[in-house]
Amino acid sequence: MQFPSARARTLRPIAGGVLPDEWQQGRHIRNFDVAVLRPRHLGMTALRYDQRPPDRTPVHTDDLPDTPTRDRNIMATAWIEAPPELLTLGDSLDGRPEAEYKRRIGDWLLWRSGPAVDADAIYLAVHRSKLSCQHRFTLLPDGNGAGAGPSGREHARFREWKADLLGRK
Repeated sequence: MQFPSARARTLRPIAGGVLPDEWQQGRHIRNFDVAVLRPRHLGMTALRYDQRPPDRTPVHTDDLPDTPTRDRNIMATAWIEAPPELLTLGDSLDGRPEAEYKRRIGDWLLWRSGPAVDADAIYLAVHRSKLSCQHRFTLLPDGNGAGAGPSGREHARFREWKADLLGRK
């Protein structure tokens, strides 16, 4: 059986993190940082985005995780430094959904208001050190959308907009 990710193989061992028996076979590394494991590797099932419970525990910018959370949705109102634009992101959508934290993309914090599929959603990328620097993308049910990235270019595809956040063409 393989390790859960390439990153897990390169981390320094820590006390208390022991690989499950099926991962130890043929391996000399027995300790690892359990934080890199996804829920399914710990015997838990990752929940669908719409089944994750809202987490309103106050959190600072530096404490927002780099990767998506699979067991809960961090709500915009939990982010202590949240800019006003984020707190009202979903006001124009049906049901006025509160924005949820998705992940870091380079220096950007990605938030979404609305469902991931089958309805309108609005994404907001907020620069982690300059919170007034923001870029918005509106995603339509058919997969098309509209939004400008940091380059100033308009994008009709969400993937292209995310690539722009990373400075890719």
